[in-house]
Amino acid sequence: MVGLVGVKKLSNSDLKPGERTDHCRKMRHNCDTDGCFEKKYRCQLGKLDHLFPGNNGMTDIDGYCFVNGKKMFLEWKTSSSAVPAKQMEALNALSKDALVIVAWGDPMEMIPTSFMVIHDGLVEGRYNGKQVCADFDRIIKQWSMS
Repeated sequence: MVGLVGVKKLSNSDLKPGERTDHCRKMRHNCDTDGCFEKKYRCQLGKLDHLFPGNNGMTDIDGYCFVNGKKMFLEWKTSSSAVPAKQMEALNALSKDALVIVAWGDPMEMIPTSFMVIHDGLVEGRYNGKQVCADFDRIIKQWSMS
């Protein structure tokens, strides 16, 4: 993994709520030397569809964290695309013993324009507007510290 030269590592106290830093976990892949990740290494989950009954198949989860014995899942959508019904059913099932966040926005900067929180199979909140980044960070931070 290549380090960032000349970049001061920011601590949480250096950032305002909703701010992002370029100092983050980078993907351990270099497209210049290893080729296009999307073309060479992305799991082709659809090739397993024949193993499942009906119109079922595997999906990916964009983020997962396990802290203090608790689980959180993050599903990231670009633009305002709807969550497919089967995926929403799966996210609701995951939320029985985990916090699930579905966010819409810029995946490269991890800046949401809106998001919803699902817990125990119920949508507990929908967030958008000027404070959406601060709300996103606050909810994740509260979850990770409780």
